Amino acid sequence: MAERGDDGMYISFDGQKFIDEAAADSRNSDAAAGKLSGSGGGGFLGGAAGAAMIAILIFGPIIAGKLVGLIWGLFLKLGMFGKIVTSLLMPLVTFFILSLVIGLTATGHMLGMGKNGSDVMIMVMFFIPPVWYFLWHYDTVKQMGALVFSQKIGKFCQFIWWGALASVLVGYWFKPAQQFIAIGTTLAGFIYYFTATKPYAEEAAQNRKASGKRSLNGLKILVMLITVGITAVFGVVAVVENSMKGTQAALELKENLPDAVWVQPRTIGVYSKADDRSEEITRLDRGTKVTPIDAVSSFGKVWLAIEINGQIGWIRDAYTREYEIDY
Repeated sequence: MAERGDDGMYISFDGQKFIDEAAADSRNSDAAAGKLSGSGGGGFLGGAAGAAMIAILIFGPIIAGKLVGLIWGLFLKLGMFGKIVTSLLMPLVTFFILSLVIGLTATGHMLGMGKNGSDVMIMVMFFIPPVWYFLWHYDTVKQMGALVFSQKIGKFCQFIWWGALASVLVGYWFKPAQQFIAIGTTLAGFIYYFTATKPYAEEAAQNRKASGKRSLNGLKILVMLITVGITAVFGVVAVVENSMKGTQAALELKENLPDAVWVQPRTIGVYSKADDRSEEITRLDRGTKVTPIDAVSSFGKVWLAIEINGQIGWIRDAYTREYEIDY
């Protein structure tokens, strides 16, 4: 309803005066429905901006992948220098893929991945992909050329990114399916890529043979085996060191258990065993106060035992603080 001024005129929302009350009400109604030029324009622009953001979310990483693939392919025109540079970039590419799949979709939780798992993955990522690429895959990428390689990488990113988005959406309603979708689509992406690039690998091998160059496959396999062996040694050393540190930290904590601890992250799981792959009893929100009654180490992780709902549950010590959390 339009308000009536002291002069008897009816005033609309924007201060315009009307003799007829119905005319003032009509203008107010048009404004509420967004039919006026200013309001309607704002609504259209807001909708367009929202649509653009959704498009960037869905297609942005795929387009970025194609651009990276194109630039990567252009590096191969630099001969041995390009081969070395692209080989050294392989750990970065591997890190990005693993971070996306494991971080965004919480796949590491399903795999029980703690510091041991992350350290081993770092060893694998920094040793194996660059050596494999340098010895074998470089010739395949060079055979494809920048444009074809860019298209293959874009399709590969489509599997990875859309799979990650799908896993997050499905996981919102059915959490157990999230990790399986992420892993499944990632494997599908790798299967697609290696299947799609196989003809180029075969063509590169034929060209090398026709030119009289030796394949040196025996030497390549030996180098790869040595690389895998070195990776395994470093991985075992990292696991042993982490386990020893975790055990020592748990013993020290057990001897000096705090009277209370507070949950640090937004929410954490309470498990039936000192293992985040075990049954989840309940969840605790940020700032929840609990009293630890025991401490153990498992796979490099330190766990605290608490009593909750009449039973013993386990939470990660790394997710707690010995002081009250400020909201």
